[in-house]
Amino acid sequence: MSIIAVAGRVGRDAEVRATPNGKYITNFTIAETIYSNGEKKSQWFQCKMFGERGEKLAQYIKKGGAVTVYGTLEVRQYTDKQGMERTAVEIAVNDVVLQGNATDNQSSPQQRQHSAPVAPVDDDFDDIPL
Repeated sequence: MSIIAVAGRVGRDAEVRATPNGKYITNFTIAETIYSNGEKKSQWFQCKMFGERGEKLAQYIKKGGAVTVYGTLEVRQYTDKQGMERTAVEIAVNDVVLQGNATDNQSSPQQRQHSAPVAPVDDDFDDIPL
């Protein structure tokens, strides 16, 4: 399984919808700023969270807010309204770090929401053969 981490600004307020069987899906976008050949560009990511956790976090995922998301990439094929075949790439979000918003003047610590405990990283690479 591939894991992706993206840090950026929320492009629009999170939207929550319920499926016919009562499951919640929370959708939002993130813009990551990248620099290429001295030019500033934005790269957009569609994000989705499943379940009650996403529904509860939606009130904090607002346009302009800084977030970091961790999840997996999902690629799906669909046919648009004009009958054209399209490909959508989305991040199925497993973890969110809320880092404040564009108008937040308070210096508060990061609010971290985890779906599972994070194991410590062992940075000792001395035993890797070269």
